[in-house]
Amino acid sequence: MTYRGRLGNNLSEYCVGRIIAEHLGFNLRAAPIPGFPNVKSLGVPVGEPIDPCQRFDGHRIDLARILSDRSPRHIVLSGFFQRYEYFRPYKTVIRDGWLAGDAAEAAGLDELTIHVRAGDTWRIGTQRAVHTEYHALPFSFYRSIVRSRRWSRVTVVTDDPSDPMVRKLADDTSGEVQSGSVLDDFNVMRASANLVLSVSTYAWWAGWLSNARQIFFPVAGIFDEERVRLKNAAWQQNLWVDDEPRYQAIRPKGVEGPWTGSEDDRQRLLNS
Repeated sequence: MTYRGRLGNNLSEYCVGRIIAEHLGFNLRAAPIPGFPNVKSLGVPVGEPIDPCQRFDGHRIDLARILSDRSPRHIVLSGFFQRYEYFRPYKTVIRDGWLAGDAAEAAGLDELTIHVRAGDTWRIGTQRAVHTEYHALPFSFYRSIVRSRRWSRVTVVTDDPSDPMVRKLADDTSGEVQSGSVLDDFNVMRASANLVLSVSTYAWWAGWLSNARQIFFPVAGIFDEERVRLKNAAWQQNLWVDDEPRYQAIRPKGVEGPWTGSEDDRQRLLNS
């Protein structure tokens, strides 16, 4: 299997590969993922694919059909496979086994952790294109959660502590900002008791692997099923967790259109 993207993508990719390999009794070639000691290859080393060979990419695959075919073959995975339906039947072994890792000290039950995805969400001052479905979120979304109860501590986790939304949240809540390594930040979210997700598979995995009592899920971008259904079928993501009452779906205001990451967008969200 070939990893694409960064940590959140890689965890999805590995889990689908391992589901297939373990179900069919196949060998698995997978690179390790730092921080997850049980992410590994299985069986004897797998060579380069030869016929018969099946290749899968995108997000949506017919996993049941793949698992029902026990004929010897190479299966090459080079997609993202971000659909909760694939992980739901294996949640215990994924959480306690395959993706077990070292977490930070568990947060207190009345503490709130907020993830703000900055960095690649914005094209301000750069020539890069942003992903139209990785929407940044308005201040009003965070404010409604922060004001929903009295929190003993608020921690804002981010890849960019200079981001204006991060600074505004930290000032408004007298909160702390956590911005360390990819794995350190992941583990802080994984240890949270109440977690506000960004539109991010990285945050999604940290939340789903956690024991958090509440996970606030923004219905926007890739997390909005209505928008995702407009895509080509193979590229439809679906990460809504429909079997855990700790997930609370909230549709923020002003996130209906494609994301552009402009300065106008920034000011609109900051002042929402």
